[in-house]
Amino acid sequence: MELIKITERLNTKGKCMAYLEKQRWSDLPICPYCNSTRSSRKTQEFRHTCHNCKRSYSVLVGTIFESTKLPITKWFFAICLILNAKKGISSLQLARDLDVNKNTAWFLQKRIRKAMKDDDSILSGIVEIDETYVGGSISNKHYLTKLESGKYYKSGM
Repeated sequence: MELIKITERLNTKGKCMAYLEKQRWSDLPICPYCNSTRSSRKTQEFRHTCHNCKRSYSVLVGTIFESTKLPITKWFFAICLILNAKKGISSLQLARDLDVNKNTAWFLQKRIRKAMKDDDSILSGIVEIDETYVGGSISNKHYLTKLESGKYYKSGM
């Protein structure tokens, strides 16, 4: 999503929470503790009470947004900035853009990257790669590499 769309559509906590509820549950909230669909909305904003296990929960339970004091709107801005950065974004730049501490920005990046990580590896077991050449001529390598390999010789003599 583009930063302009984020600022227009998801600029308040209520809009962000409603968006997350729609993405995660569609119409029917599911308890993250017992997977029950029997729940009721509490008087507090975006909290639900499960009738099965009697626990209170929100859409943030079990996500990267859980247990943070940072406003959810800053999380959405951080996700947008990280995804749209062509060559990546440093923690210091993210901290300046979001007006947060550099450690907070680092924490955000760590959690967002962990959420983006794909655990299903495409390549597993024995992998065959055709026509790959790794290495090169000794004469094209750095002086110290030539010394380490024990094959140092002066070219051009």
